[in-house]
Amino acid sequence: MLEARYGPYSGHWPASIPTTGGGWPNSLSGTSTDKVAPAYYTYVVRQKNQIQAQGNQQMFKKIIVGISFIAALFIATITVAEDAVVADPQHYTVEFENDKVRIIRIKYGPGEKSVMHTHGAHVVITLTENESRMTLPDGTSETATTVAGAAEWGDANEHLPENLSDEPLEVILIEVK
Repeated sequence: MLEARYGPYSGHWPASIPTTGGGWPNSLSGTSTDKVAPAYYTYVVRQKNQIQAQGNQQMFKKIIVGISFIAALFIATITVAEDAVVADPQHYTVEFENDKVRIIRIKYGPGEKSVMHTHGAHVVITLTENESRMTLPDGTSETATTVAGAAEWGDANEHLPENLSDEPLEVILIEVK
């Protein structure tokens, strides 16, 4: 048998040498008509793919760690407003609660202010006439004057209320579950 470092009889073939259908270098076209790559070329490609896959896995792990770190920083900087009763029990008292509604009595003294908190969808019934300010999470605020006995619907929201009047503020809030 012919001894050769590279060639069809050596058992391996370098990736840089093109072959014809017979496995010999084709000096005219530089292409191969082989449907099956020589064993050495297959081995080199397989090794390259394995190294590339390992590099991709390492890069993927680094990306995941980086994204997790950024997400943790982002979450740590977000202040999530609590439910009104939990956030400000001094001003909010649950009068009744079942699986359909929660009725909350809200009382503010003159000039008193709450903390940023949330309410679910609700109906508000004002028991006293007063002027109040609602500061929203984006920093904007709305001032409103209420009339005793007025009732209105409110979607779920987040705000920081403040009683601007010299009289106590009292409201009944019915949250729908």
